[in-house]
Amino acid sequence: MTQEEYKLLCSTCDSILLENHENMDHVAISWLHVIREHPVFLDKYECLFTKQGFVERLAGHARFISKNVLLTLRLIWHLIHFQRKEKAQFSNSIDIIFVSHLLSTSQLANEEDFYFGCIPNQLAQQGLSVLVVLINHTSLPDCHVSDQIKSLHGHSIILPKLLSSVSEFNIWVRTKKQARLLRKKAKVEKNQF
Repeated sequence: MTQEEYKLLCSTCDSILLENHENMDHVAISWLHVIREHPVFLDKYECLFTKQGFVERLAGHARFISKNVLLTLRLIWHLIHFQRKEKAQFSNSIDIIFVSHLLSTSQLANEEDFYFGCIPNQLAQQGLSVLVVLINHTSLPDCHVSDQIKSLHGHSIILPKLLSSVSEFNIWVRTKKQARLLRKKAKVEKNQF
């Protein structure tokens, strides 16, 4: 991708993100957020700048459909098997929230946070209300990790990978509606890109 193509990509995605929409659902489309000018991040946009033959387009559509089918099946499986049994309970007045990462369950045995060290504990000792929200990168379901966290860290919770079935379904419906709106707008757009 050339520098001019990168600038065109960024300006086009930014213009879509900054449009005045009736709702803000389009902001949740990660594809519109161009992270940085690096081949790893720009690889998914290559199809916009290269001429593809019929076979390449067909293969791309097949990959897209199979990926979406697998993601949908995975979501359904998780919703059926790993429903959260309870919501996290904590004080309404929290002074400081740290967002950290749980890369391995062995981290739970440590007194200090993997990223922030002893800072959350020190602030809690000073009388501040501290909450450490952990993003679960392990293969274990959130409910299993939450049980371990409750016994070890009183001021930590796991950010769930999934919401309730109703919330997940509502999000899915909203994303499909937003995709239809963007496709409809693309058909009348004068700029082919």
